[in-house]
Amino acid sequence: MVETRDILEDLVFAEFASEKWQIKVLFQELENQVGKKYMTDPIADMLIRIKNASMVNHQFVEIPYSNLKHRLANVLLEEELVKGVEKKQSKENKMLKLTLKYKDKEPAFKAMFRVSKPGRRVYMPSKELKSRRGILVVSTPKGLMTSRDAKRKNVGGEVMVEIY
Repeated sequence: MVETRDILEDLVFAEFASEKWQIKVLFQELENQVGKKYMTDPIADMLIRIKNASMVNHQFVEIPYSNLKHRLANVLLEEELVKGVEKKQSKENKMLKLTLKYKDKEPAFKAMFRVSKPGRRVYMPSKELKSRRGILVVSTPKGLMTSRDAKRKNVGGEVMVEIY
């Protein structure tokens, strides 16, 4: 005959095993998330990668792919700030490969920085679009373009990047 004490011990052990299993599952989930990198501003990351690569005179820079980054890279290509833009795809991920441009071992641009940020969005109508020093890249309803093109098309939008 099974004693009450044996049943109680079995229940306590089952509860302990269940808690241990739940903790193990939670720990594995947290361990999986540690390897993942969550980026709050992928455009700023792209600009930093380009700046860092150009500071050490690299020929190429690879950036994780997105449609917005590809359009921004094409604007840089149109403005002759980079030599080439190529979309590379492997089994795991897509990358954007930019060929950097130099003039006498100096990058084709002096500075490149983010204007509109996730914490502070900056919008301008077409009449106010002008850069103090160089080129503004604007996200408009008609696509990503320079402030010069946006003024010509009479559209305003979010000021993404300033380059000079």
